[in-house]
Amino acid sequence: MRRFLSNFRLQDSAIKAVGVGSVGTRCALRLFVGDHSDDVLVLQSKQAEPAVLAPYLNQPVPMHEGERVVQGQRLMQTASDAFLGWTTTPEGYHLYWRHFRDWKGSVELTRLDSRGLKDYGALCGWTLAKAHAHHVELDHRAFVEAIDQGRLSAGYGLGS
Repeated sequence: MRRFLSNFRLQDSAIKAVGVGSVGTRCALRLFVGDHSDDVLVLQSKQAEPAVLAPYLNQPVPMHEGERVVQGQRLMQTASDAFLGWTTTPEGYHLYWRHFRDWKGSVELTRLDSRGLKDYGALCGWTLAKAHAHHVELDHRAFVEAIDQGRLSAGYGLGS
């Protein structure tokens, strides 16, 4: 990715107005151009705030909020954005980067009939199940690795 991006230079940037959930956070667009007139790349950076559930979880604070957001997106997405990454500003703000595509779609739930609502619910459930399955695979891998390294012991059989 670094090699690819080295073919582009920053041409312009702009601060972006953000949606309701991100009011007060930093969000910017950067226009990069390459050697040819059609080599155009627009990247978006967004400030990554701590998770709203963080105060209620008994887990260590992430080293980087941008990395936390990126890892979460990678768990949820079938094909992740190749430009997805994180960085820290000189002022210490945590940001994550992504390819800017404002192709967000939405479903007007009030316009769905019973079959459409059932299909929409199934799609949402499938998406969450897929993300959960991926998370479980990562957890299992870490569990087996801990056993292999002797950090955890494993007993076999029931009631032993």
